[in-house]
Amino acid sequence: MQHDHFFKALAQNATEMRDHFVFAAPLPIIGVIAEAIFLRRYMTTLLIRRNVILKQVAESDRWKDFLPK
Repeated sequence: MQHDHFFKALAQNATEMRDHFVFAAPLPIIGVIAEAIFLRRYMTTLLIRRNVILKQVAESDRWKDFLPK
């Protein structure tokens, strides 16, 4: 699995974040079947939910809670 983030400044107070997410299940035949039936949908849902939460935190004052004190 490889998961990278790319950030781009859009305006003075706007930033775009893009995810690049690549994964592959182990085990040649079983892994391909698991990816098709389960993993692809699960990982997509996980990233969408995570990005909703990240957006909420980043657009509020809550982001300060995640910085070292």
